[in-house]
Amino acid sequence: MTSVHNMVILGFQVLRQARALVAGLESAIECFQLWLSPSWLATPPRNLLESFFVEDLSSIWSSKPATNTLNRREIKSSSYEVPDFPGRQHHFKEKQVMYVIEVSITTAIAISSTTITLIIVVVVVVIIIIIIIIIVIIIIIIIIIIIIIIIIIIIINNNNNNINHRSSY
Repeated sequence: MTSVHNMVILGFQVLRQARALVAGLESAIECFQLWLSPSWLATPPRNLLESFFVEDLSSIWSSKPATNTLNRREIKSSSYEVPDFPGRQHHFKEKQVMYVIEVSITTAIAISSTTITLIIVVVVVVIIIIIIIIIVIIIIIIIIIIIIIIIIIIIINNNNNNINHRSSY
């Protein structure tokens, strides 16, 4: 009874993880839709490319040395001037959206790996339980066959004894 209770709890945990995975993927899709909206198409290629790289590309255009760091805050606070063009206000927003996309995808991957682990555990436990049930059924069938064979042997012996007993008259 305890193992059934634990399996039910584990099943609910898997469902909860799957729901969290779906929510993470939905937020990632929303971020991609935001990133691909028409107002973002006015972004110049340099800014668009910079949003894909972790290293701060503004150091190439300025006199300061390259940062060679994986710190997102430095990218958001880059010091070069953004030229005037329609949609200029989206420059830093784009980086934030890319960061949100990365966080969403990372979260989705983490949740999916946890979900996959839980699913594997559940599948392994279910397979073990099925194997145990099959072994028990096979043992029961073997015992029933042995009992039937013993009963048949007893009946045959009784018939032989009866035939031998009658023929002696």
